[in-house]
Amino acid sequence: MHEGTCAVVTGASGFLGGHLVAALERLGVVVVTMGVGAGGAARAHLKVDRLADAAGQLALLRGLPRAPAWIFHVAGTTRAEHMDEVNVAWAEALLDAAGRLPAPPTVLLVGSAAEYGPQHDNPGSRFGSWVDEETPCAPASAYGRSKLAQTEAGLRAAERQPVVVCRPFNILGLGMPEHLALASFVRQARALPPADSVQERRIRTGPLNAVRDFIDADDCAHSMARLADDPRAHGEVVNLCTGVGTSMSELVATLIDQLEPPVELVSAAPANDRPDVVVGATGKLRRLDIQPRRCDIARCIRDMLNA
Repeated sequence: MHEGTCAVVTGASGFLGGHLVAALERLGVVVVTMGVGAGGAARAHLKVDRLADAAGQLALLRGLPRAPAWIFHVAGTTRAEHMDEVNVAWAEALLDAAGRLPAPPTVLLVGSAAEYGPQHDNPGSRFGSWVDEETPCAPASAYGRSKLAQTEAGLRAAERQPVVVCRPFNILGLGMPEHLALASFVRQARALPPADSVQERRIRTGPLNAVRDFIDADDCAHSMARLADDPRAHGEVVNLCTGVGTSMSELVATLIDQLEPPVELVSAAPANDRPDVVVGATGKLRRLDIQPRRCDIARCIRDMLNA
């Protein structure tokens, strides 16, 4: 990426979007945000009136004083009533608008490991093999299905314009939304009564038998910037992961290790004894010269506790 080039970022005020904006600006990229809100005072902002309006978004992009080299579509939602509009229709409109520019920018779409769906019946995953980009997608959640529909729209568009689809696995870092497990655990930890209190000091969790691939939010954002700037990634789906599995029980133990004792852990029993392992394959990342780093979970938790 060259200093002074322009990137448009949707979802810039969100968890991953905020880390991406910071990563791009460290590289000297001029960031323009885009969304239905008013945007912040620190950067130029393109206000979208209707998410499915490709013509309106094309007009906004054409009005920029400097043509964007990249569009990062990070915006997304887990709210069922808005998934089709935000996760699918907006992506389709943005791809259409970008493709009509005189020099179409590279569009990077942010998918999700939820597109793969549970791996209970994948013998390879059960015995520690990685989930690669060729693994058949069978999303079990409405969110995963909407993200897969977005990916399919991106791959169709990639036949005529530069598009990259990244699939982040489990992202950790400052700004995590509280519907994600670790953020919920940290919120409970910060609300614990003093250690010398007579009140109970408990952290309650769901089942902790799952094994997941955790990636640092800053590393994820840096990899996104690298992918968008690499023509070899055009038309590709690329996992953003570390290839290292960590159990949820280990994650919680790392949190409790950083708290003043005593802390009681109350976790729900698993619904069944089926292995629940989802760890991403890093082969394609490495072929694109991106070396994934193991997530420093203890540091991420410490940063979140001290925020």
